[in-house]
Amino acid sequence: IGGSSKGRGDDDGAESGGGGRVDGDLEMTGSRGQFALVDFPHAREYCAKCPFAPGTERARCANCFCYVCDEPAAGCAEWEDHCRARHACREWRKKRADCVAARAAALLAP
Repeated sequence: IGGSSKGRGDDDGAESGGGGRVDGDLEMTGSRGQFALVDFPHAREYCAKCPFAPGTERARCANCFCYVCDEPAAGCAEWEDHCRARHACREWRKKRADCVAARAAALLAP
């Protein structure tokens, strides 16, 4: 690791060994092995391959799941609407709870 005696959080304008400012931010330049938000199933809003931002909601990777249906996003029949679902939004949490309740009722029906 670099020869600087400066700590990671020091922000006095010093240059890092790579020529950039040492400002406490972390920049990922590569990865090795598996990364949970890319390589494993995850809610669309947490996708690392397709960052969740206004206008990009419909984009998804192969491991994105629909937050509402809790199924792969590729198989969600209502993806046009559900792609915007976020856990932080009470309305979406209610829709998710309703979907879970409907699925449970269907399993218990004779």
